[in-house]
Amino acid sequence: MTSLIPLLIALLDLTIPEDLFVAASEVLQELTSKSALSDGGSKVLTEPLLVWLDIVGNRILESTYATAAVCSVSHSLCKLLVALGDHSATYLASNIASSITVSTGLSTTPMTRGHLVQNFLRLLLAYTGLPGFYGIDEEESEMTLGFWYLFQEALWTVDFHAENGDLNHTPPPQDPDASGEPRQLLIAKAVYMELMNVLRRKVAFPPPGSGWSRGM
Repeated sequence: MTSLIPLLIALLDLTIPEDLFVAASEVLQELTSKSALSDGGSKVLTEPLLVWLDIVGNRILESTYATAAVCSVSHSLCKLLVALGDHSATYLASNIASSITVSTGLSTTPMTRGHLVQNFLRLLLAYTGLPGFYGIDEEESEMTLGFWYLFQEALWTVDFHAENGDLNHTPPPQDPDASGEPRQLLIAKAVYMELMNVLRRKVAFPPPGSGWSRGM
């Protein structure tokens, strides 16, 4: 099964027909929840997808905001983000500021786990805060909400003194602020502060004269 994952990720290409992209995305979503990899597989599933998100996922999101429209590919990307987040919440929490590098398989400089995790969170925040009103202008923001609860629980339980259980890796100094809090917690707090700002905007009623009925 693991040998199929690189082939499926390769199909997540913006040059192929949209229905093929969506089909490959749906298979990967299934692998995160209904396979032998549903309880792990960070090296063969989580990290390759995080690298893909940094390279291609960002381009899809940029196009979504530029066109103010969520196409089938962008909708499928949101579903894949949520599936990966549900699968890898502990990994994401453990590595939110990790300096351990991940090989991209490309000629580019290897990326750190911390960079990839923070990029993932930025993408998910962007879908949580899609412009417009949920149920009227977009259908994606609600899909992301469950992840933020899972991620919060994972942050409560993770041991920030060991980076993802890698006993052979010596974490660098955490450069705490004046309060003495480690860098991981500072980043996590910043993420949730931004999440609160997004949600406060998303739950607001439309302005007077919007033409909405009471039911809407």
